[in-house]
This record gives sequence, C-alpha cells and structure tokens, in this order.
Amino acid sequence: MRSTTLLMSALLLAGLLGNAETADAALLQRQGKVTFLRVHDVGTKFGPPGDQIDVEVVFQLDAAPQKSFGFQVRSDGNRAARQGMLDLLRDAFNHGWTVVVDFNIDDPTNDNNGVAIRVALTGNQSAPTAHQYVAKFVCGKNDEGKIVAPGEYWSAINVANPTRETVVIRKRFAVALPGEKAGPVSPVVTENLRPGQAFDIDCPDIATHVPVNPFAKGFVTIESAQDLEVVGVYTAARLTNRELATEEIERVPSREVALALPDLLPVPGPEGHFCRIANGRLTVTVRNQGTAAAAATLTEVDYLQGTRESVTTPALAAGAAADVTFAVPAGFLNGEGNHPFRITADKGATEVELNELNNVVAGNCQVIL
Repeated sequence: MRSTTLLMSALLLAGLLGNAETADAALLQRQGKVTFLRVHDVGTKFGPPGDQIDVEVVFQLDAAPQKSFGFQVRSDGNRAARQGMLDLLRDAFNHGWTVVVDFNIDDPTNDNNGVAIRVALTGNQSAPTAHQYVAKFVCGKNDEGKIVAPGEYWSAINVANPTRETVVIRKRFAVALPGEKAGPVSPVVTENLRPGQAFDIDCPDIATHVPVNPFAKGFVTIESAQDLEVVGVYTAARLTNRELATEEIERVPSREVALALPDLLPVPGPEGHFCRIANGRLTVTVRNQGTAAAAATLTEVDYLQGTRESVTTPALAAGAAADVTFAVPAGFLNGEGNHPFRITADKGATEVELNELNNVVAGNCQVIL
C-alpha cells in the first residue's frame, strides 16, 4: 500500500457561503445588524401555520424587523457550513457587525419567515476599540530633592466597574527614569472585575510588577472594552515626622484605542498542510496572530469518527506559536480515499479574541492505494 499526504485543508469560514439548492421559492437578500438569535431543538420549527420554517437557528435583522430567517444544523452534508453560519451570526450579534443574508421564501408578499442559505459579513466593519486610562504613580522615599521634593510618597489608583457585566481589564506598569531615559516595563496582567466591584492599585502592588525601592515614578496603563471609573489618590509626607504635606485626588480620563486582544488559529506546517502525522501522532501548530498575549488554552482534534482529543496549548505571546501533538486513533488511515479531521483552537472559547471565526480548520489526509 502506498500512502501519500496531500494538501486538502481549508478554513471552515470558507463554508459560510453555504450550499444553495435550486428551489421554487424566491431567493432574496437582506442586510442589517442581528437583533435576535435563537437555537432550538430539531423539529421544533418556527412560525405560525402557513408561514412555518423547519429550522433550528432563527435570527432577525434590524433592517427587516417583521421578518425572521433560519436554517437547519443537522448531521448532514451541510453541517460544517451551517455551524459556520451560526458562529458568524453569534459573533456579529456580539460585536454589532452588519451581515448580509440570502434566503428562500415561499411567498415574498405574504410570508415573513424564510430559510437562509448564505450569511456573509460586509466590508468596512468598525475595528474593535477599548477604553485606555494612563494613571501616574509616585512611590517611596526621596531624600535627595533632585527630582521631587524630599518626602515620602504614596499612590493609590482605584478602579471601579460601574457596568452591569463582568469586564476584562489589562494592566501594564512602566517606570520613568531621570535624564529622559526609559525605565523597565512590566508584562501585561489580565484580570476580571464583576459588576459593581472595585480594586485598588497601591505602591506595594506596583512593586510586584516593577522596581520601586527606594523611590520610583511612572505610569499604570489600564485597558478595558467597557468604560470604567479610574481615580488616583496621591499623598506625600515630610521625611522628618511623616506629617501629611499634600493630598490630591484625580479622576483619570479615558481615550479610545484599538482593542488589544489575542487571535488564536491553527496554521499549516512547513509542508503547507495540516496532515502532519509521524509515529502515530498528529502535530498541530497554533499561532497567536493577535496584538496581545493569550493564556493557556485547549486545542481539540476531532477525527469525525467518534474519536476526539483535547490538549493544553501553552500561553502564547503576540506573534508566537506552539506545536501540540495528538494520538491518531487506530484505523484512521485505513482504506483508500479521504480521511478528514477538524482542528479547533481555543476549544471552549476561554479567550476573548480579535477574530472568533478562525479557530476551526478542516484537515484531510488522502490515501492512495
């Protein structure tokens, strides 16, 4: 038996165009933002008698508030494309993107419910942005009097989440040195803050990220997709008796910047394909092509024969990649023909990413006897 591995892989995103079939119903198109998205059991259907569609996914657009569109997600030849359509709609709903839907409808004049066969994103979508806050810190004792007045300095930067949702906050610390020199910069630290919660960043906290002993000044940069309240409290005392000399409270304004997020996706190997099997193991490369670091995640390989495996992918800095390996089930390459499999980066969607549509790719190993 002679086995040859060929490049037979493609992003599932390419399947988002779906598979249009010839039908008597009218094929129409609508464009707008997703205002409603629901998924229900197979066979539940949607709509009143006479205007009912046998679908599992139903969505509505702001440009056509009286109409509903839907499609099936069943174990058939269209499953991958329909799952991709659902993923695209979910991300469009979460980000406020504009979508274009092509759909069949039996009676365009009297019916309001149609079966979608294609979903696409339009161009010129607005890039995701974040609120950025840059707060000053001054920490420690200064007895030289060359840079600031002799004294002991404290900073307390308070961060509050006034929204009704949990926010992801990214923090970075930088020391400013005298003589117009750049000081050390910390790695980015990510944490969650639930609705109504607040925390304080004080000098002992800052000292865990950058050196502040015996004295340092610099900046804390805070970013979040949601608007926060950031207030700095600054105090200074005399060195002789620690008597309070100054106290200042400053509300830190925000600026809008491009949202820094990771973007994880499986990428082909040096040979240009995903079928990289040696010694009974499949090698998968996961790359972070985003603008921020990603924490450790899970990568899954589904051999589409009832066997799947998830492996931990290490944390990846922006631009970094890592190889993970998977056991190939016995008999996977038996027989001539195509042997497809599916790779999913960030399985479980534990990372918020710049692009949620490129986590899944379809690979294929072709055997020629």
